Amino acid sequence: MSDYKFHPDLHAMLPLLPILTDFSTTEKVRKIRKLNAGMMPVVEDRNDVTTEDRMIPGPEGAPEVRVRIYRPDTPIRRAVAYREKEDAVMSLSQESAFHARTAPLTTHFATARDLWVPTSFPTSGMIGE
Repeated sequence: MSDYKFHPDLHAMLPLLPILTDFSTTEKVRKIRKLNAGMMPVVEDRNDVTTEDRMIPGPEGAPEVRVRIYRPDTPIRRAVAYREKEDAVMSLSQESAFHARTAPLTTHFATARDLWVPTSFPTSGMIGE
């Protein structure tokens, strides 16, 4: 019937449940895997991301875990949409003329009207600001 521990009241119902997949032999498992693989969509390789494979240590006594990291080749631009008036066309916030100089110094930016401006420079401290 079943190797699982069910509540005694459920044992009478177990034979009525359908067996969806039979994993009783290695051959049956391989056949099911092959059928499932055929249903997976083919994903085209992308040329706008860089992939990196790493091995991360698992818990003590466990094997390492393989991790794949996807990074976009171009930075993802963040923006805030705003309107001057309720019926105006939406505009997106822009980087200020100083962004190229301030971006290496901080990641703390906020919008001031329609520009991204730094809010703090945590690595330089208050005196450095």
